[in-house]
Amino acid sequence: MNHASLHITYPEKYQNNHTVVLVLGESGRRDHHHLFGYKVPDTPMLDQEKDLLAFSDMITPFDYTIGSVPVILSRYDRVMDHSILHPDLMTIFNAAGYETYWISNHPRLGPYDSMVSLFAFHAKHSKYVTEGNGVMSRPHLDGEMLPYVEKAMKEQVGNKLIVVHIYGSHELSSDRYPSAFSRFDDPYDNSILYSDYIISQVLDMARAQKGETTFFYVSDHGLRVNECVPGAYHGDIRQSYEVPFLAWFSPEWIDKHPAEYAAAKSHLNTPMTTHVLSDTIADSADLRFSDFDPALSIFSQSLKSSTRVIHSDQSSSVIDYDHSHNSLTCHVMADDNASR
Repeated sequence: MNHASLHITYPEKYQNNHTVVLVLGESGRRDHHHLFGYKVPDTPMLDQEKDLLAFSDMITPFDYTIGSVPVILSRYDRVMDHSILHPDLMTIFNAAGYETYWISNHPRLGPYDSMVSLFAFHAKHSKYVTEGNGVMSRPHLDGEMLPYVEKAMKEQVGNKLIVVHIYGSHELSSDRYPSAFSRFDDPYDNSILYSDYIISQVLDMARAQKGETTFFYVSDHGLRVNECVPGAYHGDIRQSYEVPFLAWFSPEWIDKHPAEYAAAKSHLNTPMTTHVLSDTIADSADLRFSDFDPALSIFSQSLKSSTRVIHSDQSSSVIDYDHSHNSLTCHVMADDNASR
């Protein structure tokens, strides 16, 4: 990982009273959210958020966590790159003097978790609600994180970056929500309903912050949901790469960033990938550093449009998502049946 020292610069309008919140979702597929047009009313709380920006065309290059989360945090693509050259969010915000928090309902260690923990390790404050010898067989409910999120929000420490890593809709979906959220026939829909509650609770805490506050939610990837086999499981169909991306900005932030807010709203239907997130989140805090790319920020009118590549489970192939389809056996394939 890249831990070269960073020189952070700030514009004149920079103020020392800023909170940045990132909720990292798990296995939340965009087309199974009512907020994005799904027929089941499984996002009742987010549906009511009038000031929430919902981006309709975000994809992730991987359909599994250890591939997708590093892209969100540092642009790192484990198939395309051999090293992490772009600084990760924790390194950026630490260098800027922020208090950094990582609050997680995932294991700290394990074949699917240790890669993500490398990023979390650099937070100044971390809390894993599932700790038990570092490894866990069954997660707790995401609601157990909320007291720790609230504590981080209330700490009077100046600027803060708070990352909340929920377990969301990870298989088995029926384990992800309490009985009070068992309202629909499909357990996957119930898990989205519970995540809707968790995300809304964190958003309410962010809204209560003083000063400039920015809030982001993105899921790492989706799942196959009753395609080819009953149930919700990891699998590389196109829909597994289509993820929800939400953003909210406090009135204080919007007042100081009218052009950036207008640019973000102009990109609600812009095709993009999760590679834009680390620069976007740093940009929301007005942070500049040597590797910052304004063309990878939703706050730029010149948001870069490029080929959106995804990686199939069937091989190390690179596929153009916008020229792909699902096979009869529920795997993504290039339209010409050939990979680049």
